[in-house]
Amino acid sequence: MIKFIITCVIVLLASTAHSNPVRATGVGATEDAARRHAFQRAIESKVGTLLLTEVVVQDQRLVKDDIFDFSSGYVDRFTVISVEQRSGQYIVVADVWVSDSKIKSRIISKNTTSTVNGSAISEKVASYTNTKQQGDVLVAKAVEFYPSRSFDVALRNSDFKLDSNRQVYYTAQVSVTWTKSFIQSLQEILAKIEDGDKSSASTTVMIADAPNDDNFFRPNARKSYYFNDGKAHRILTNIFERRSPVLVVSFNQGIKNIHSACVPLSTNRYFSQARIDDIRINTYQKDLISIAVPLYNVDLKSVTEVMFSVIGKDQC
Repeated sequence: MIKFIITCVIVLLASTAHSNPVRATGVGATEDAARRHAFQRAIESKVGTLLLTEVVVQDQRLVKDDIFDFSSGYVDRFTVISVEQRSGQYIVVADVWVSDSKIKSRIISKNTTSTVNGSAISEKVASYTNTKQQGDVLVAKAVEFYPSRSFDVALRNSDFKLDSNRQVYYTAQVSVTWTKSFIQSLQEILAKIEDGDKSSASTTVMIADAPNDDNFFRPNARKSYYFNDGKAHRILTNIFERRSPVLVVSFNQGIKNIHSACVPLSTNRYFSQARIDDIRINTYQKDLISIAVPLYNVDLKSVTEVMFSVIGKDQC
C-alpha cells in the first residue's frame, strides 16, 4: 500500500514592517553566490518560511521524503559591508532591505533623473523572479498528484443486477469529496504566494463551500486569494483541466485485478471558472453519485471485492 502525505507548515512568523535593514551573512563558492545566500537569509528572517513536506510510504517503507521551502519576499536594496575569503569560500556581510512579494504595479525602480543603477535593478529583478519561481514549485508540488491523492471516495450502497437482456451490471451510489488535507495545504500555499488584493488583482482563486461548513477548513482560513502574477493561476488551471477526475471501479480477487471500468466525473462539480481569469474550487459536494458498470463477459466467480479510486482522464 502506498501512503502519500503533503503538509504545509509555517515555521517562522516575522514582522511585516520592512523599513529597517537586516544584517545578514552569506557563504558561497563565489562572491555572487555568497551575496545571494545573504539575501536569502535576510528574506527568511523578515518574512518567514513556509515548508512543504512530501512523504511517500510504500509497504511500511519510506521511499520519498522531500522538503521544499519558500519565503515570500525579495531584496529591495542592499549595502555590502564586507567581503572576505576563508578556506576557499567567500563570506559576504550585507545590510539588506526586504520587501514582501506584492508588487501591484510591477514597478521595479523609480527614477527622477537619467541616472540608473543597473546593478541594483538587476539584483532586485533576480531576487523577485527567484521568489516567484520558488512559489511556482510549491504550487506545482501541491497539485502534482491531482486528482489521485486529492479525493476521498465512500461507498454508500451497491448491488449487482440484470438488465433486460439478462446481462449483469453493477450499480452503486458513492460520494466523491475533496480530501481535507489537500485543500488545507493548498490554502496555506495560496496565502503565502498571494501578491494582489481584491480591488486590483488580475486573477482570483476561490475555494468555495456551503454555509456553516467551516469545519472543513483551518480556523480563520481565507477562501479567496488574489494574484497580479498569473503563473500560479495558469499552473492550477492547466492541471485541473488536463487531469479531469475519473472514478475507477476495480473488481478484484485479492491484489489481482479482474476488471476495471472508468466512470467520468463532472469536472464542474469540483472545479469551475466563472470567467477566464478566475478559478473556483467547489468543496461542498456531498450529494451521492449514481453509477452503473456493465459486466458483460466478466468472470464474476473469482471477484472478492470492489475498490474505488480517482485518477486523471489522461490515465484512463
